[in-house]
Amino acid sequence: MPEQDPDRVRLLLDPWSSDFSASIQADAEDEAPTAADIDPTVETGSWSALPPGTPPASAWFVDGVRRLDARLVGWRAGDLVHGLFATFAVGAVVISDGRASFAHCGAERKLILTSGGTHSTRLRVGNAELLFKNLSHSGANPADLVLALQTAMRNAEANLAETCSSDIVFLDGPLAYVNEPRGPIVGVIKTIHRLYLDADHMALVFRLQMGQRTPIFAIREGAKDRYSWYLRIGERRPIHHGLSGIIRLEAKGAAGLNNALALANVSAAYLPRFASTPARDPRAPQNLTPVGALEEHLRNQMGNATLIQRAIERRISEGLFI
Repeated sequence: MPEQDPDRVRLLLDPWSSDFSASIQADAEDEAPTAADIDPTVETGSWSALPPGTPPASAWFVDGVRRLDARLVGWRAGDLVHGLFATFAVGAVVISDGRASFAHCGAERKLILTSGGTHSTRLRVGNAELLFKNLSHSGANPADLVLALQTAMRNAEANLAETCSSDIVFLDGPLAYVNEPRGPIVGVIKTIHRLYLDADHMALVFRLQMGQRTPIFAIREGAKDRYSWYLRIGERRPIHHGLSGIIRLEAKGAAGLNNALALANVSAAYLPRFASTPARDPRAPQNLTPVGALEEHLRNQMGNATLIQRAIERRISEGLFI
């Protein structure tokens, strides 16, 4: 809970395992939206907790996982070339008639090179041949390679979410990569990067009870315009910080306010039942149980990391030229 005394700050625990990044992150100040970008009055001018609506008959949960298999460094024309062997997998959990199943799960492998390098290569792993397709990047910073990988995975997630046929699709993460939503897609943000709201409006977020949501607020960022709301899906222990058990959700602005209202009501009625527990997930309760199961399944789809790394080392020892 926020402190009333501005001269004293009480430190509270983040319930996520310290093996993961914190559940609350801080973005650079110049990246944060100004107050004029946020409109908390689009649903109602009276800010109070809102009850859930009616749960859907079916839902899809879409997510992806990625892995850095090996980093490379080369020398060409007096300059360094950085490379990255990487794998990502994307898929969905479909829940319908009380049953859950995996759908459209698959892995992609990339060889990412700086300075616009273009090269693909095949690796022999046991009886399988793995193709690492080229993903060129114009920059020269090795950190940009991970960003390129993340972008490729997010694009694949968005493409899958837009093809799902369901009452509602929960896409793990923000909707920045979904261009023109062709369905009822909700972005589920479990790590809080920005608060978006001022202190008066955020006070309601800390007071939310299980299954309650805030009113919808608009985030105006040009092509990234969207509607958003906070939802409590897990109870908070007194020693945990006030945003534990809170997720932020968003719908694309292009689909309209009425669409966002319907999705907000459905999400509040449906998602709390999928809150994870610390015994099963170190990012509980925000990492939803279908998403946790999907992540584990997708990691299996990517193949054995040790065997792939050995295959990369063998290929390097034989000579890998671009």
